[in-house]
Amino acid sequence: MQRLCITGARFVRPRPEKIVAMGGKPAVTMRSASSSTPRNRALCRRFASTTTAAPATSETAGHDMAGSQQSRSSTSSSSTSQHRPRPKIRKGHVKPPLPVPDTIVRPFYATNAAQGYAPQPLSGAQLFGERKTADEVRRMRVAAEVASSALVALREHLHSPEMLELARDGKLTTSRIDEFVQSHLMARSAYPVGIRFHGFPRGCCTSVNEVVVHGVPDDEPLQLGDIVNVDVSCFVDGMYGDTSKMFAVGGPSRASPEARALCRATRDALYRAVEACKPGVRVDVIGKVITEVAKAKKYGVVREFTGHFIGKELHMPPFVLHVPNDQTLTLQPGMTFTIEPILTAGGSGDIEGPWEDGWTFVTKDGSLSAQMEHTALITETGHEILTESALDTDPAFVDSGGLF
Repeated sequence: MQRLCITGARFVRPRPEKIVAMGGKPAVTMRSASSSTPRNRALCRRFASTTTAAPATSETAGHDMAGSQQSRSSTSSSSTSQHRPRPKIRKGHVKPPLPVPDTIVRPFYATNAAQGYAPQPLSGAQLFGERKTADEVRRMRVAAEVASSALVALREHLHSPEMLELARDGKLTTSRIDEFVQSHLMARSAYPVGIRFHGFPRGCCTSVNEVVVHGVPDDEPLQLGDIVNVDVSCFVDGMYGDTSKMFAVGGPSRASPEARALCRATRDALYRAVEACKPGVRVDVIGKVITEVAKAKKYGVVREFTGHFIGKELHMPPFVLHVPNDQTLTLQPGMTFTIEPILTAGGSGDIEGPWEDGWTFVTKDGSLSAQMEHTALITETGHEILTESALDTDPAFVDSGGLF
């Protein structure tokens, strides 16, 4: 899940105008265009003091939770000449989330909803670049595995004859997908983090085509060949797990060559960024690597949404920028964080939003977007991808560019 100049965050953030690192702690100057609602204004105020970013240029753009109510209209998108015309995403009806059994332990915010989002109080040492204890790493592995298992199970579910028939008949919806994810997480005694997080109405984020983040699952039928990011976060045993993957409605072969190429580049950017992480390396290497991969393919990188440190809170500082920046934090064993780049087929990476739902952000030029996310742990000798599963090394999955 992403943060708006907050995701690893997956939350809506204002677009950074200046991003500088001051005294090892990020500081950012925000524009107010993305803070039109009281909730978004509160987010801007809350995270301005803890967010680090990097200088944004027209050539560099970077990225977590996605929330948009989406469907299609008959109007063609205002895309650039190299992007094929297709219906734009619009809002559909959003149902309430599934009831969460009383036996499942809630995160702090879910039991204090009357106050709005309320993070669990943490000490100063836990707030910036936290290093986990051995027991915390053990619990992080559990949370990460549960989140990852939801996407593995979803892949099998979507490839079943029944679901493929629904896709062909135009009856598959993101609401159905979210209900499957919620049910899977709750069967693993995990809380679906999307529910009540800053008022988000469903369990996970489902971002379709040009929706870059925070797609709200709804009842609008998906079309064959649509590409969808499913962003899953869960809370179990006091820790958060966070990961996302892309799927194509009807299977990878239904996606356009443009969509498959974009997903392949996004996966490449994610894995090359993870490979660069090890003790003694500065965290800003992540943004450099991702931007290099994107620019080589003439793709844009969304600047406004980032990765984040993660543990007892979903979004912990510092935020992990996906574009070149001046963050000076040195990675050390025990640090856990997400990397979740969003690449766009349009080369600028420019976005617009949020919609009136307060969550949905889309590419400004109507071009396709793709996002993939892993949670990583810095070890004594390198790194470990906590959310990696057998699916990630499956030959068919890798050959499809990370599209299932």
